[in-house]
Amino acid sequence: MPSTPDLPDRLQACLRHQRLLTRFGTQALAEPDLPTLLREAAERIAEGLETTFAKIMQRRPEHGDLLVVAGVGWASGVVGRATVPDDPATAAGCALARDEPVAVADLRAPSAELHRTDLLREHGIVAVLNVPIDGDGGPWGVVEADSREPRAFREDEVLFVRSIANLLSAAVARVAAREREHLERARLDAVLAQMPAGVAIAEAPSGRLLMHNARAIALLGHPMLDTDSYEGYARYGALHPDGTPYAPAEYPIARAVMTGETVELEPMLYRRGDGRLTHLLVSAAPVHDAAGTRVLAVSTFHATDEERRLEEEQRRIRDALAESEARYRAAFEQAAVGLAEIAGDGWFLAANGRLRSILGYGRDELATLRLQDIMHPDDRPVAAAFTRRLYAGELPAFTMETRLRCKDGGVVWASLSTAPVAPPGRPPYTVAVVQDVSDRKRAEAEREELLVQKDLLMREMNHRIKNSLQMVAALVMLQASNRAGGDTDRRFEETAARIATIALIHERLYRTEIGADVDAAAYLADLGRDLAQTLGLPPGHLTVDAVAAHLPADVMAPLGLIVNELVTNAVKYAYAGQPPGAIRVTLDRAGGGRLRLAVEDDGAGLPEGFTISGSAGLGMRVLQSLAQQLRADLRIPPTAGGARFEIVLPAGG
Repeated sequence: MPSTPDLPDRLQACLRHQRLLTRFGTQALAEPDLPTLLREAAERIAEGLETTFAKIMQRRPEHGDLLVVAGVGWASGVVGRATVPDDPATAAGCALARDEPVAVADLRAPSAELHRTDLLREHGIVAVLNVPIDGDGGPWGVVEADSREPRAFREDEVLFVRSIANLLSAAVARVAAREREHLERARLDAVLAQMPAGVAIAEAPSGRLLMHNARAIALLGHPMLDTDSYEGYARYGALHPDGTPYAPAEYPIARAVMTGETVELEPMLYRRGDGRLTHLLVSAAPVHDAAGTRVLAVSTFHATDEERRLEEEQRRIRDALAESEARYRAAFEQAAVGLAEIAGDGWFLAANGRLRSILGYGRDELATLRLQDIMHPDDRPVAAAFTRRLYAGELPAFTMETRLRCKDGGVVWASLSTAPVAPPGRPPYTVAVVQDVSDRKRAEAEREELLVQKDLLMREMNHRIKNSLQMVAALVMLQASNRAGGDTDRRFEETAARIATIALIHERLYRTEIGADVDAAAYLADLGRDLAQTLGLPPGHLTVDAVAAHLPADVMAPLGLIVNELVTNAVKYAYAGQPPGAIRVTLDRAGGGRLRLAVEDDGAGLPEGFTISGSAGLGMRVLQSLAQQLRADLRIPPTAGGARFEIVLPAGG
């Protein structure tokens, strides 16, 4: 998007940063490949700060250095190979050590306290801005913007680079989570492969079988058959102890899926794939997610003569659960976001290190507090209402932004997401995710202030431009009134009308946001109503039918003048000496990505042999000039009656 010369340079930079952040934020959510995202981040930083050099460096604790993993502007062979020391005496190392942005206007200055690395010296870099990238459990690396000229980086530039670093932090965390998920799936597959009991896992609520282990095949004498729902279980050979077949809904795993029933060691006869009957003991249990929703059911089964194996397996399951609990506690404590377990009355049951860091309280101090004790009074009623609905089962979870009081008396803006947990044998509680969004709230406040200033500026500009055009129109009309009359007076009046139309078009166009495209259908509809009123047309004589399209203001302005010229001509000439007839304005698609604007009437039609290029009238010359401005084709297609003018815009507006 081109810059707006009427805005100050600082505001131009802020708007550019906002556009780049929006574009990069969208890509950060969609791009699964981290190296590609890192390259994009370096390019966006260089573009946003209007500098030739930028790079992303990944921390390598085992080597004590930072590896350049992405960048722009650097010599061949730097990206992927070059390293800089992870030393607090350098700008990058200092940013990591402090966990905050570090900017140096001139590393050569006698007062500069940080060293200039060999890589910077080789490329003539003298000014740097470094922002740390948080990782999963520690700093991941550094974003760096570089300049060959001394440069004092502004606050908005630091905020822009910090926002890029935050988006990268989220992407790094997402990649780490994906890797953990793959590892957990591999572990699950390994555990299932070693289980001495048959295991089947079904999806809730459908009952669709998701997986089973090798032991299940051995016990049943065949692989478990693919089923889309529990109704497909009818193909299995399960019998009750009295010999009656199991109905699909009677299978233990189906009951666990549909009703949440837990089945323990239910006797079952099963006709194996080789026709032999075997006695099984079948268990099934539902699996719920963190919100308490039933998502899976797990069924285990074994032959009766394998009781000892079952006991051993149960011991292993207990150990696995204990290990799982230990992993949960480790993940809880080391999470990059604040986590807390909160009792129904608001008391903190547990809080991880990140939350304690955000609030400044120690573990024992938080245990003596309730969430409402540190929440801003204005936010407590909202949180209480959400919590009541949560425990009543009306909400699976809720998220709100609130202000939390820190131990030092300061206030932090936090995004608070809460979901209930109902563990067996324990009172229900909630797990809360707390993220510090203070930086975003400050950025939003600054952006709102900028938008208010922009709006005031544009209102004043539009007011002055409109008044100036109206004054010019009035002067032209005054000049016409002082003449003796005739064709010249009529041209003065037409000129005044055109100027007034420009003022009207300007007013409608610049009601939209700066730089935003114009809704062509709505714009033409409004313009049609204005023209009908100005020209004194009865209701329904001027109609507008436009497809949905958004065009730049510098395209819509000439189109508006073209519509005004053609509609005015139709009123003057098509129905001369007759009551006003129909005039139609249409905007449709002409193929090849092009748009076609047409104005037609059912009047007397054009004179014999009439051509646009051969007309000496000012109106036709105006139309040709506007069409050339738009690089559009101006046509007069043949019609059975009346006249039709078409403007075909090139592809892309």
